[in-house]
Amino acid sequence: MLPPETLYRVLDYAQPLFQRLEGLYGALPGVTCARCGECCADAPPAFLIEYLYAYQHIKSHLRPRWPEILTRVTEYFFLEHAEADLRCPFLDGTNTCLIYPARPFACRAWGLAPPERLPIRRRPPAAMQELADYYRERYGLVIPAAVLRGPGPACPHARPAGPIKEPVRIVDQAFTALSLLETELVPLTSTLNRETVLPLPLHLALTVLPRGALARRTRAMREYLEEGRTTTLERYVTRARKYAF
Repeated sequence: MLPPETLYRVLDYAQPLFQRLEGLYGALPGVTCARCGECCADAPPAFLIEYLYAYQHIKSHLRPRWPEILTRVTEYFFLEHAEADLRCPFLDGTNTCLIYPARPFACRAWGLAPPERLPIRRRPPAAMQELADYYRERYGLVIPAAVLRGPGPACPHARPAGPIKEPVRIVDQAFTALSLLETELVPLTSTLNRETVLPLPLHLALTVLPRGALARRTRAMREYLEEGRTTTLERYVTRARKYAF
């Protein structure tokens, strides 16, 4: 969504907004979990303001892990709809969130209210079926059934750290405040239509990868699904790993 030449201008403009974002995050009740990684395997959706905040964290605190993150983000970009076993690129092999201090609202709200009552999180089955129909009719690609099923039920170990009253109301109020903060960066109509809400790794991929990558997405999917090859993917991974935040 934001190429590098645009991102840094927007990032400078967003600096005063980050304090308000941190206040919004800090007002949410805490959540405890067993760190099994099940809830976190699904890449979270994020507003543009949240992507900028996470980008700054990666730039400032995760330099030794840039190649690892960029590899997994590129894999996610090309295989999101082709490989059911993909995990969130920001979750490492020990189920540690690499961007935990800058994780988006969708991650922070998980466990505070029933999944079906959260304002944003996972794609509903109907939306996934529409996506599958699109790929089949437009490109002749069959999305694996396991991808369409998506993640399993919510992990029972993710729950509020203490008793809270009206958790759904708290989450909804925080989401409204976040949406209003987003309007500082994009038009109100874009915010209401959630045009700037994308999976967090997709935000980063659209900054890191060249513009032509989007047009190569279906080619990489076809190679992977029908031929078991990753030729296109590997070429873009090599380029992405050279990106400097």
